[in-house]
Amino acid sequence: MQFYSKISTYFVTGLLLASIQFISCNPGDPDVSDIQTDIVLERLDRDLAMYMAKGDSVDFLRSKYGTFFDNYSHGILKIPVSDDEDLAEALSSFINDASVKLVNRYIDSVFKDMGPVQSDLEEFAKHYAYYFPSDTFPRIIGVNSFFDISIMTDHGYLGIGLDMFLGKNCTFYDELNVPLFKRKTMTPDQVVPLAIAGWFQSDHPYELEGKDFLSQMIHRGKELFYVEKMLPSISDTTLLGYTQKELDWCKENESRIWGLFIENKILFSKDPSIYSKFMIQAPKTAGFPDEAPDRIASFIGWRIVTKYVEQSGEIDLLQLIKSKNSVQILEQSGYKP
Repeated sequence: MQFYSKISTYFVTGLLLASIQFISCNPGDPDVSDIQTDIVLERLDRDLAMYMAKGDSVDFLRSKYGTFFDNYSHGILKIPVSDDEDLAEALSSFINDASVKLVNRYIDSVFKDMGPVQSDLEEFAKHYAYYFPSDTFPRIIGVNSFFDISIMTDHGYLGIGLDMFLGKNCTFYDELNVPLFKRKTMTPDQVVPLAIAGWFQSDHPYELEGKDFLSQMIHRGKELFYVEKMLPSISDTTLLGYTQKELDWCKENESRIWGLFIENKILFSKDPSIYSKFMIQAPKTAGFPDEAPDRIASFIGWRIVTKYVEQSGEIDLLQLIKSKNSVQILEQSGYKP
């Protein structure tokens, strides 16, 4: 257990356009059947277990995974930068640790059938190629982050901590005392949606600090809309990370939520506590009935952006993402729940 003790302090760190494509006024799934992709979820977690027992394992893994391998080793596993011999020894200690082996087995049991994940990734890749034909789709790599981080992005890479999507009833999450409200998005069906959201944040970084509530809400709405365009088969519950009961409550009380934002004049507030109350994961939204889910401002932002696209007739997706005028988006959406 030597290596386990070495990394235990990081155990819960992460729990916490050349061609223009348009979105029609009745946004639907474009025909991407002719777009060919060869995307697969590469498995660094399995390759580590397979190759660390062999000579020149570090050279092989670095040649296969490029800079992602070193960023994973040093940034996620927190192995100090050293020569390859020391790195190989540290990785071997990690792979042979009893706790790590147990997590790897749990990952393999949950993701025994990679068909659903692979299907979602192919859908993502095809729609990304449709909307952003000049851009290069990232390599997608699954890892065991040892409960450090869910999604990691690098130059041309999108890493997925498969250990963070083992299901809300995962015994490891019990041992880690992960709150139940956070586990709602720690399920296998959230792997690709959250990976898409992570790539959106990497591809289109946006400094939220100092922005007013409306701007932050609209940006979150764009992110959800982007995920929906990259993965049109996604259900609203999976997109939002809600149960059906929570989604129904939001739909039934949409005008009430919006009315509260207007009546309390918070749209242009820059108070961080407002953002935290309405956009951060929590057991519920404070001040609302127990049935009210968290992140209700994200729901409203998504509804505004969707209405804006419907009212605009045709709009370039990249143009929508880059638009910084949140007031204009709100006004032109005609949003009145």
